[in-house]
Amino acid sequence: MVEYQSAIIHEHARRLYSHATAIIVFYALLGSMLGGIASYAMFDEPGPALMGALLSCLLGAAVGRTRSFQLRLEAQLALCQMRIEQHTLHVAQAQPHSTMQPLHGAPPVR
Repeated sequence: MVEYQSAIIHEHARRLYSHATAIIVFYALLGSMLGGIASYAMFDEPGPALMGALLSCLLGAAVGRTRSFQLRLEAQLALCQMRIEQHTLHVAQAQPHSTMQPLHGAPPVR
């Protein structure tokens, strides 16, 4: 039987945060290289190639920040679910016989 292990969720969230940080740098470097190569191929001069690399670097970093935000949000959702489970377990242990009434006339769960 597989058991719940909060350490796995916490490790997953930590890795997502690490990946989110690295992805901004990766997209900025990728954009810079592609923009520099494309600009140099179009103008065949170093000035416009540097300008193209810089603008593409900024564009790549913006794309990277968007992806980074998505990964950080996924990490936060995993941590939030873990906290909900911890809180629910704590409340359930504190009140073993709940006095809450079921919704819509369903029989109580014991």
